[in-house]
Amino acid sequence: MKLWRTSSLQWRLTVGLVTVTVVVWGVVLALTWSKTRHELDELLDAHLAQTTSVLLAQIGDEHDSDDFTTTPLLHKYQPRVAYQIWHENELISRSAQAPSQPFAPEHASGRSEQTVNGKRWVVFTAQGTDDDVVVHVAELEQARNDILSAGLHSAVGPLLLALPVLGLLIGVLVHQSLSGIRQTGLAIAARQPQALTP
Repeated sequence: MKLWRTSSLQWRLTVGLVTVTVVVWGVVLALTWSKTRHELDELLDAHLAQTTSVLLAQIGDEHDSDDFTTTPLLHKYQPRVAYQIWHENELISRSAQAPSQPFAPEHASGRSEQTVNGKRWVVFTAQGTDDDVVVHVAELEQARNDILSAGLHSAVGPLLLALPVLGLLIGVLVHQSLSGIRQTGLAIAARQPQALTP
């Protein structure tokens, strides 16, 4: 605190302005993270619900539990999303990355968050026209965190690069703004103690 009181006005103004700027940026980033997380969840939940709806529509009324299929991987991000189709409590179809145990408990419906084989999944569950058909579409929670993290890194990176430039510009601005006070200080310092002129 003593160092702060004894430092120059220019230094205190520069440090104060840069500190206020960093705090405001931090608050804005926190609010942006919260809003982005909410919107991301809404978007990806809608994607899961739509996929579930499409799978239910394609199942139809014919179910053959002996016709078990595992779908192939067609995209590099496909392991982040998985599905299961159950008929009369038997798994009749699933994606390659889906576990063989149910993503959600029996009689689950809608969105839920589940841990399966040590992994956190966001799951959307729906029943077919017949109650004996259940479809689970799930997405790894880590995939959502990765998307959010990538978005925040793209926002924080430029801010961190801009901070030194901003600090320099604030320093120059403060230096220029205080030049009149500095000149007056130099003039006063150069006066003799007994001088009485204005």
